[in-house]
Amino acid sequence: MFPFSRSNRPSRQAFPGPITVEEIRSVRFAKGGRSDYRAEQVDDFLDALVATVAAGEPIDQMVHRPRFKLSTKFDGAYLADDVDAFIDSLQGRPVAPRQN
Repeated sequence: MFPFSRSNRPSRQAFPGPITVEEIRSVRFAKGGRSDYRAEQVDDFLDALVATVAAGEPIDQMVHRPRFKLSTKFDGAYLADDVDAFIDSLQGRPVAPRQN
């Protein structure tokens, strides 16, 4: 089962500690279909999120209301509910201090 499937949507308390690079890199989403989020855009968002967290910078603006294009039958996609649940789990949490 994927960490953020529809039946396993975490509460904000699921990760009470600071956000880490490892947490973001370890997330996996279920494959979506037409009208879910384009995988390429979500992957780019996660890469930017990793870079921001690695730098020890806050991510509040990034996770406030990210926008992703919806997939067509020709795009790879992730379930929108899974992506939304993951982003919701990050909101309001501090970023782990930068590791040198």
